Amino acid sequence: IGGQHSGLLIMSVEPGSASDAAGLVIGDILVAVGGAAVRTAEDLQAELGAARVGAATALLLLRGGERHEASATIGERSQEAGR
Repeated sequence: IGGQHSGLLIMSVEPGSASDAAGLVIGDILVAVGGAAVRTAEDLQAELGAARVGAATALLLLRGGERHEASATIGERSQEAGR
């Protein structure tokens, strides 16, 4: 993921969510999940969909131009999320 500067801009973080527990904040740029680059919402959905519920997944993000690592625990996907 070396010089990658593209990714998904975090525009909101729901209190109590896996993103909140992982420490993501508005303005972060998510560049990788589980070691795989994410550039689109479809990339993110593919990586999260392949992960086991309850598994810890490594996140790589940019915050203020600096690289940060975090870990998120994959939760159940709600029926509403896919609509």
